[in-house]
Amino acid sequence: TEEQKKKYIPGLASGELVGCFGLTEPNHGSNPSGMETKARWDEKTKTYRLSGTKSWISNSPVADVLVVWARSDKHNNDIKGFILEKGMDGLTCPKIEGKLSLRTSVTGQIAMDE
Repeated sequence: TEEQKKKYIPGLASGELVGCFGLTEPNHGSNPSGMETKARWDEKTKTYRLSGTKSWISNSPVADVLVVWARSDKHNNDIKGFILEKGMDGLTCPKIEGKLSLRTSVTGQIAMDE
C-alpha cells in the first residue's frame, strides 16, 4: 500500500532499516508450490496470524523489516506476501551458526508462531 511504502522505503533506502525476504522453507527449499507457512485470518482482531518457518534467509537475524510469504486461508490458500517487524509477538529469527561458506553474510531462520 502507499502507507507501507511511506513507512518502510525511506528507512530501507537510507540504510537506517535492514530488511530481508523470506521464501525458502526447510522441507521445500525455494519451491513455493510446497509452501507450508500458513496465514490464518483472525476475525476477532482483524489481523493475520502466521505460523511456519523460513530457513537460510540472509539478514533475518538483524532485520528490522521482514517480507515473508504464506498460504492465506482467507484467499483460498493462495500465496500472499506479509510485512513483519522485528519484535512482533511470536516472531523469532535465530542465526544459523557453523556455515562452511558465506560466513560474512548473516543468515538465519524466520520462525512464526501465530
